Amino acid sequence: MDKLILIGKILATHGLNGNVKLESFCENPQDIFGYTLYNNKGEAMPCKQVGKTSNPTIFLVKFDNINSIDEAKEYKNFEIFIKRKDLKELDKNQFYISDLIGKKVIADTKNGVVDKSYNYGAGDVIEVKWNDGKIESIPFNETYIKDIQEDVIYIELPTYI
Repeated sequence: MDKLILIGKILATHGLNGNVKLESFCENPQDIFGYTLYNNKGEAMPCKQVGKTSNPTIFLVKFDNINSIDEAKEYKNFEIFIKRKDLKELDKNQFYISDLIGKKVIADTKNGVVDKSYNYGAGDVIEVKWNDGKIESIPFNETYIKDIQEDVIYIELPTYI
């Protein structure tokens, strides 16, 4: 099965005929409509934009398989994906944050692996699972990420007071 990349989320219902509010996680929010969208099982979820909201990352959308408010309620907080193979290829020094999952991490005397990535609106965060079993969230910015090579991410750990 193709690797699925989280690209959006259904937030709430809108109206009686099954329209929903879809939040786009794309850098350019409108780009979400340039992909075939899927559920977490890899099943296509065709849709069309039917309106906008005051938030530029949230759209009013009609999915083909959601036809009433009752059906739409079942999709609240439902995650929407695209297939990794559908993303454009990047230049040599560019990467998608989701491609970092599974990469080795080296920080001073600690070694680990990137377990997850998040973005809550203030920037990307990687979750590192260290070899000692501890898990630590590291902001993905130049303060902490010092170098990224083919299979290894070199980081400087934050100092805590």
